[in-house]
Amino acid sequence: MPFRLKGGNMARFDSTYSGGGGLAMGIHDYRLAIAAWNDQPAKDIRFKATDAHEALVIAHMEANERLAELWRDDRLLCRIAEASDCVWLVMPATPA
Repeated sequence: MPFRLKGGNMARFDSTYSGGGGLAMGIHDYRLAIAAWNDQPAKDIRFKATDAHEALVIAHMEANERLAELWRDDRLLCRIAEASDCVWLVMPATPA
């Protein structure tokens, strides 16, 4: 059953992203690991995207001002965090 992600994009019930270009060559499995913050628990979102740009757009919508790690397949791509209103830091994938 589909549901709406923040920003209005559609996702399937299993958190597989289905917006944008659909299934195309070069599609990858992504995972967004969002850290717990204040009263919000940590969460893990799995989705498919055609490239890192599409994955970062989804990460931006879902992270909601929280520190997060973006993974493709089994590889850590980067860490992201909102530095200020509408300004996001993209940090290298080095161990914390």
